[in-house]
Amino acid sequence: RFSRNAIIAQALSDMGFIERLGYGLNRVMTVMKQAHLPPPRFEEIAGAFQVTLFAAEPPPPPPDLARYAEMGLNPRQERALGYLARNSRITNRDYQELCPEVSAETLRRDLAALVKKGVLIKVGDKRATYYILRK
Repeated sequence: RFSRNAIIAQALSDMGFIERLGYGLNRVMTVMKQAHLPPPRFEEIAGAFQVTLFAAEPPPPPPDLARYAEMGLNPRQERALGYLARNSRITNRDYQELCPEVSAETLRRDLAALVKKGVLIKVGDKRATYYILRK
């Protein structure tokens, strides 16, 4: 590993401010990758070292739930509509991942109710079933 100033690096290590040379950048790269973020950009500018960390893309705006306000949707169903605002379709399995604390049967009834209310369109049958938003 390389240090621009070995004396400062050794002093910081002796005082416990750094763990070991080069460890921090590897950790940054690993954490960024685990968080599905773009890798950092490393630049040397006029004798200085600059690291640029990139944030995640901002989440899409929530769906316009106002048009569904008078339908009496529960928070889980609203969460499903939020998922559909970001994705073209939702499956029962997707819905179970959004609401892991709720039974699969309750979630199936939620989706069936959204179809009955005309909010969703059911496509397919049995395991191949998915739902799309009615335009």
